[in-house]
Amino acid sequence: MQSEPVPVRSANRFDLKVLIVDESAASRTNERSLLQSLGFIHFVEASDGAQAIAAVSREKFDLIVTDYNLATMDGLGLVCQLRDLSGAISVPIIMVTTETEPIVLEAARNLGVVEIFDKDFPIDQVRQLIDRLFLPAGASFGLVRTCE
Repeated sequence: MQSEPVPVRSANRFDLKVLIVDESAASRTNERSLLQSLGFIHFVEASDGAQAIAAVSREKFDLIVTDYNLATMDGLGLVCQLRDLSGAISVPIIMVTTETEPIVLEAARNLGVVEIFDKDFPIDQVRQLIDRLFLPAGASFGLVRTCE
């Protein structure tokens, strides 16, 4: 069963900060460019899970986009560690991957990943999700899972 994102953030996208985590500089550039076209302008990039954890430990993010296939720590391990950090407990996480194994994708959803996209990061699907996530509304993001 896929987690359904709940629109709860009230802010202009140009005020929000996005963390993009991907080993591939080309993929980070593609993801950043697409998100810029949707109104985001503040980005921090990380090429692995350790850099992402360090970034979240020192800065607040409103959205995290991560690849599943990362060196030293896969995307599931990263999501688990992020959910243990107070600054990322309620931050929506989008996963981008070439992974197709249902058990892996379900595990990501069970950790609270709000959506999983193919590596091509399709703009129409991403736009629909972003529009649902960042509608003018309530107080906190409602998807929190525990890592066991």
